[in-house]
Amino acid sequence: MLRTAIFNDGENFRHSICGLFAGLSGAPFNAGRDLFDRRDYLPKQADWEGFFSHLVAESRIQDVGAYLTRAYWYVVENVDVRPWKLPKERRDPVSGKLRFDRNELARWRERNMSGIQELAAHDQSRENPLGLSAKIEGTTGILKELRRRKSGVEGRFRGFAEVQSGIARSHDRIEFRRSGGIPCNLFTNTLGREKTTDVNLAVDMMRLKDTYDMAVIISGDQDFVPAATAVKDLGKRVVNVSFKTKGGELLPTGAWRLNVAVDKSVEIPYDTFRRFMFPNPGSPGA
Repeated sequence: MLRTAIFNDGENFRHSICGLFAGLSGAPFNAGRDLFDRRDYLPKQADWEGFFSHLVAESRIQDVGAYLTRAYWYVVENVDVRPWKLPKERRDPVSGKLRFDRNELARWRERNMSGIQELAAHDQSRENPLGLSAKIEGTTGILKELRRRKSGVEGRFRGFAEVQSGIARSHDRIEFRRSGGIPCNLFTNTLGREKTTDVNLAVDMMRLKDTYDMAVIISGDQDFVPAATAVKDLGKRVVNVSFKTKGGELLPTGAWRLNVAVDKSVEIPYDTFRRFMFPNPGSPGA
């Protein structure tokens, strides 16, 4: 029996779920069309045990059995917001009212003028603008909006962590491994790309080499090619998992480079993936 460890690139995995089952980025959720709502972190009723067991079964050598030792799921630990420090109101000792220090406000505004202008311009182009202004008198309104965004994105990531902890509590062979951070630009309200989790996954493939005979990578990232090659050189079997669209095409990623480097590529059909992610028919975005 082959001891099998799954190494799941969490950000790439979620991107695959969105690409297959959600509407276009920025479009509102359509319950009659979409299976997954991008505002959610993961499908809420997914059969994770069945899904990972299916990957092990599909990865095994024809006449050799395999069993799952552990599924390592690599995710971001923190969200790194920019600008990270926002001026705070302080209580006036005379009036007792909360006020900004004008000198501090001016210095912050000068350091962040390009972002302020970008935010104000984008706000004016909205259908229902908030009335933000890049002028000095509009700085307090901009700070209020940035604090609102900061609170929202940090709350969203706390929600992600709660979902991860819930999955881990319910499945003793699933372990979330957190590292690094993902940048968030509050002025544009956009997320950047994290890289630390990729490094953490690759390092663990080598560090945990004595705990498995077969490594199954869930990712379309060609950055894992060196790690896959190194593990193969140790005599381990390495398998990569890719996902197919409804039309039967592989998701457009760099997965083909990784597929060439590994011993075997497992391609999961759309309907098979859907069955594990949404096991209860009639419950879109479950």
